[in-house]
Amino acid sequence: MRLKGLVIAIILLGVLCTAGGFMASWQGGKKFTAETEQAFLGLTDQSQPFLPIVNPKQSMDELPEPVRLYLSKALSDSSKSISSIRIKQTGKIKTTEDSRWDNLTATQVISLNPPGLVWSGKVDYAPLTPLTIMTSLLGGKGATQSKLWGLISLFENKSYSMGKYLLLRWLAEAVWYPEVLLKGKGVKWEQAESNVHDASTAKITMEVDDLKVEGEFHFFRSSGAPIFFIGQSIDGYKWYCEYSGWKQIQGRQIPTKLVQGVYHGANRQERLMIFVDEIEY
Repeated sequence: MRLKGLVIAIILLGVLCTAGGFMASWQGGKKFTAETEQAFLGLTDQSQPFLPIVNPKQSMDELPEPVRLYLSKALSDSSKSISSIRIKQTGKIKTTEDSRWDNLTATQVISLNPPGLVWSGKVDYAPLTPLTIMTSLLGGKGATQSKLWGLISLFENKSYSMGKYLLLRWLAEAVWYPEVLLKGKGVKWEQAESNVHDASTAKITMEVDDLKVEGEFHFFRSSGAPIFFIGQSIDGYKWYCEYSGWKQIQGRQIPTKLVQGVYHGANRQERLMIFVDEIEY
């Protein structure tokens, strides 16, 4: 009888834990959704229409040759003027340097003018234990926060370095809104030597408020499409982004798969894999 009672107690405890997990997930998910929508609204409220491109192919004379080749194919005369975009994503993430890959779903809203972004992701961290991640670049300030069930804070960073990293990310992800590479405020291009086989390289520098970042785009010599972007060193790490799965969407040639990570010395660490499921201009 004692054994039977113990078994029943264990079953009841499992049921209570499962119910508690569902309740925490539901409450946290509701809270996180509200916070996400508020952050999206704050970003889009500050967005201004990006200057229309009358004839982008006539606006490239002063750009380095590989950039001209890329933008001549990435943009068309029919590209409409936009102020922000929304992207629904699926993918995988490593939450720490040594962790496994976890599945994620995310929505990202990006402001073109001024540069800004909000990335809101939900990670399948453990059974009945979702991890929510909110990353934002607003008004030249960067921030990221992760929470279990959207309730218990695990990590938060609002440092100046985070702002620089997120501006680098915005710049690298400009392949989704390439018009900013043609006429974006504070953007400067320079031809650079390439150390990558069958690739051309151009250096880009961008200033927004008190943030200044620089990096290099590497382009296929044959097609002109970007292969990858690598940013300057920030706190000993160089952030990078690789591109693939190119498609023509609403007058823009864009990649639908991005792999992002960091170099720490000679050590390369993949951290985030993104697939574009839907993009709204």
